[in-house]
This record gives sequence, structure tokens and C-alpha cells, in this order.
Amino acid sequence: MLSLQTPEAVIQRGHDARALIAHPTFLNVVDELSHYHLAGIVAAPPNESGREARDYHHLMHYALNEIAAELSQRVQTADELLLKTKQSEELDDE
Repeated sequence: MLSLQTPEAVIQRGHDARALIAHPTFLNVVDELSHYHLAGIVAAPPNESGREARDYHHLMHYALNEIAAELSQRVQTADELLLKTKQSEELDDE
């Protein structure tokens, strides 16, 4: 198993994140959950239990967005590291 901080591990996590983001099942599940939680926010009654429901659905929707952002960041970080690695190898070859 690779150390989490090695360039190879960062690049691998980026490739894994890219594959997950691109997978139709993942996209469908995230989209479905997002719509479910948005509907829950809208449908919550304007009382104390409704506030609790809105808070819950808001936090779940926020968590989905955070997961998507983290995966996107992993892809971007891996791409940048891969580009730097290739540029460094090209300079070494000169």
C-alpha cells in the first residue's frame, strides 16, 4: 500500500476520484440524494420539527457538495502533480 503523501499516492487518488466522478451510477446516486434532500428542505413545515428536518436535509446536502468538491480537488491536485512530474522529467532529459 502506498503512503498517503507520496506523489504516486496523490496521483492514484486523483485517478480513482476521476473514475468515481465519471461513473454513471455514482452521478445518479448523488443526483438522486441531492434532489431528495432539497425536497426535504422545501417540504419541511414551518415549526420546530420542520426546522430540525430542514437542518438535517441542509447538512446532508452540504455533505454531498463537500464530497463532490473533495473528489474534484483530488483530480485537480493529481493533474497538477502529474504535469509537474512530466515537466521535471523533460527538463532532466535535456
